[in-house]
Amino acid sequence: MRKELIIAIAAGVLLGLTVAFGVFRANSALKKNKVETKEFASPDQSKLPKQNGSKITLATPEAEDVIIQNPVKVAGITLKDALVIISSEDEDLLLKADSLGSFEQEVELLGGINQLIVASYDESEGKFEQKLTVVFSTEFKAREKASDTPTATNEGDPIREKVREKIEEVKRKPKAYIGTITDKLETSLQIKNTFGEIQLISVDIESVDFVKTGKSPTSIEYNDLAIGDFIIAMGFATNSNGVLAAQRILVSPPFEQPNRSIIIGEVDTLGKNTLNLVDTSGKGWSLTFPKKWKGPEIKEIKEGDKVAAVVEQEENIYKIRTIEITSKK
Repeated sequence: MRKELIIAIAAGVLLGLTVAFGVFRANSALKKNKVETKEFASPDQSKLPKQNGSKITLATPEAEDVIIQNPVKVAGITLKDALVIISSEDEDLLLKADSLGSFEQEVELLGGINQLIVASYDESEGKFEQKLTVVFSTEFKAREKASDTPTATNEGDPIREKVREKIEEVKRKPKAYIGTITDKLETSLQIKNTFGEIQLISVDIESVDFVKTGKSPTSIEYNDLAIGDFIIAMGFATNSNGVLAAQRILVSPPFEQPNRSIIIGEVDTLGKNTLNLVDTSGKGWSLTFPKKWKGPEIKEIKEGDKVAAVVEQEENIYKIRTIEITSKK
């Protein structure tokens, strides 16, 4: 009996020590968490850089689209009744979004690479802008492949059907990968595009057209392609890994980003052939009128007028290509 009592007491003491140790560890962990929480407190939000979300979205065209019909429809959505400026390689167009913020305009493209700049402006919200590169080609002709044949789906599942339709739509929309060849294998190319991203291109030598551009474009062979060549590969990104199945590859001089900008602001001062304005962010600009431009004559523009201008930069000179008065003083 005495032996059993001693065992019971010892067991009780051991259990008590275990519980006490557990409480001690729990308290220590809580204190540690409090210290860490205090040490990694959230930064003062007022000191963080402000992030301005874009309030203009393009529905068509999309970046890297291959356009086979001219003109192309540029459409999107922005703030209601906002001023919209569309600048292409050769022309600049001003229009107004409707009461729902929708806008649409046909734009002429040049053969080859085209950079489009689309900006919108609202008095209270400011200026927003989107840039994208597309390729216009009258020579690109899509070839049907067996893998493009729609597969049977469960007609009772509308979600699956919508997904399938979206996949088929993507397969039917030709894309262009533009950049410099960084690696070449028997049936594939790797390029670095103008954004520094790596893109992969699959090449079926028997079904791809290879062309070297210039005053007189000439047909070439896959073997003529070399690392360092700048190419425009057109085809279809038919799978989820983003590999382009090429159907036409052009070797051309490197694409230079155009020094073209859209500036919106208020006229500060006018000179004989110059215009100084303050844009919507408060930055000052000195613009020069060349021999020819699209828009009103200098004498029609007054200090205090609000204008929208498309300019081309040559060294430190900003030459006006198009200018429009959006509101008089």
